Amino acid sequence: MSLGKRHSIALGAAGSVKWPGGRFFKLIQAAADVTVEFFTADGEPMGEFINVRSGLKFSIEPADIGKGARLTGFGSVKITSATAQTVSAIISRQEIDYDSVAATVSFEKAATNADDADTVIAALGTLNIASNASNRAVVISSDPANAGVALRVSKTGGARGSFLQAGMSVVVDSTDAIKVYNPSAAQTANVGVLYEQD
Repeated sequence: MSLGKRHSIALGAAGSVKWPGGRFFKLIQAAADVTVEFFTADGEPMGEFINVRSGLKFSIEPADIGKGARLTGFGSVKITSATAQTVSAIISRQEIDYDSVAATVSFEKAATNADDADTVIAALGTLNIASNASNRAVVISSDPANAGVALRVSKTGGARGSFLQAGMSVVVDSTDAIKVYNPSAAQTANVGVLYEQD
């Protein structure tokens, strides 16, 4: 015994299709607006949804069509589309959840790596890393010899943003300009910068 079926058709402009009924209906493909009409087994109109798209769910229960009614489903469903498109729906006797979503996700490595010569940041000085639309990420490393100096990495500079301890690195996923500030009033700091770029 079939509990449900997926129906699909390519409709032309102003085209329509009528499918057999059931108790549960889910419109799973309709990129443009459609009108969905429900009929009894005798062909009498039960109601319609106008200008709907993928995702419409509808079920028929006795309470939906009058007290004491014996009908527990719809006899047929008609879908009309003003524009040419493919329309798909699930019609079943039991409530179901069905998704037909296809997607492609691709992960690409950075095309190139670039780096700068080590930079010595003077006491209370700032290293300015220019914005670059090709940057996917900028890796900033503090020399282990910078003991006792916690550099600050931010967009605006000064004593704000992320802390960067000696011997540690921070990755900034941005194409924007970056400032690396040395808050020490007495000690210089050595910094290395690596770029992951398109």
